[in-house]
Amino acid sequence: EEDSIIRVIAGDLEFLDYSTFNAQPTSTVEVLEDGNLFAAGVGTSLNFCEATTRIVKGDLISALRNSILSKQSKFEISDAGNVLLTDITRTVLEDQTTMDIFGGGNLQLLRSAYLLLGKNSEASVGNGGSALFGEDVVFDLLDHSSLRVDGGDISFYGDASLKAHLNSIGEVTSGGSILFSDNTQATLSDASRLTVFDSGSISFS
Repeated sequence: EEDSIIRVIAGDLEFLDYSTFNAQPTSTVEVLEDGNLFAAGVGTSLNFCEATTRIVKGDLISALRNSILSKQSKFEISDAGNVLLTDITRTVLEDQTTMDIFGGGNLQLLRSAYLLLGKNSEASVGNGGSALFGEDVVFDLLDHSSLRVDGGDISFYGDASLKAHLNSIGEVTSGGSILFSDNTQATLSDASRLTVFDSGSISFS
């Protein structure tokens, strides 16, 4: 049986109000050449199980109460593409899910968005991109999971909060910093840690 694939070239893949999308094991979703994967609206949900999602020169955008649940899946966003989670969206990446943003794009959460990385999952931002958490965002980093940024910053601002628990890691390399400002909260427990290498800093202001 051949693997299933959805591919959009030079256009958007959209999921709007009350739609449900299930990416089953070994399936692939591709949005190529300047298109976006966009999901928004009450009752909209995207579920990934052992699937691969690849976005080239475009963004992954989840907004307006949409939810994303991923288990044992991979997300690859390249060529200056970004991941934007905003407006009360809920995203759960667990069970060895990986999200790699490379090529200079950012991971950005705004306006009461929620992100959980759990059960040996990892998000990485490379090539000078940053991970930005602002405006009442909640980020849970749980159970041997990690957020790694190379060349950019991890920044919390505007009443955002971080909870790292059970051997989880927030790490910045290549000169970036970890920044907390504007009434943010950070809680680390059970051997979790924040680390900065290569002349960066950890700053609370």
